[in-house]
Amino acid sequence: MSDNSLSSQKLADPKRPAHVQKRRRLSLYRALTIVITTSAALILFVSWWRAYPRRSECYNAAVVLLKTLDAYRLENQRLPPILDVLPLERKQRYILGHFEYQFPGLGAPATLPDGTIVANCNRVHTMVFHEPWRCAVMFREGKLVVEFLPEKIFENLLEQRKTVLPLY
Repeated sequence: MSDNSLSSQKLADPKRPAHVQKRRRLSLYRALTIVITTSAALILFVSWWRAYPRRSECYNAAVVLLKTLDAYRLENQRLPPILDVLPLERKQRYILGHFEYQFPGLGAPATLPDGTIVANCNRVHTMVFHEPWRCAVMFREGKLVVEFLPEKIFENLLEQRKTVLPLY
């Protein structure tokens, strides 16, 4: 009879000792912390990893556009009326759709004031923990250069161009 009473006491008191409960609770919190931290790190890394190639692709396309614009500018002593007249290879023609040309129609002189944007990305690019930006081909010290411009600075430069430079 005493055996039955012991087993009934074990069934009646299902609680575990306090140190076992505390250890299991700590293990649960530790596991949750690790899962949440790892998930956040992976999300940030994947976001950065997806945005980084866009930046390098945009930069590489801008460099190709810069080289062909510069060659045209030096040969003809002016900027082209439209980007379609640039001698790009067939596999590089996609660049023309990625950039917006600021002097459509009659073109522009071969040299423009510093900070004048010649061509820029059609869309705004964003990266993790960075302001929205655009890639732009512009004049600096009489030369064409490629720059990454934050969207606010880009808008300011376009406004200055509209108020200072005549449209060609």
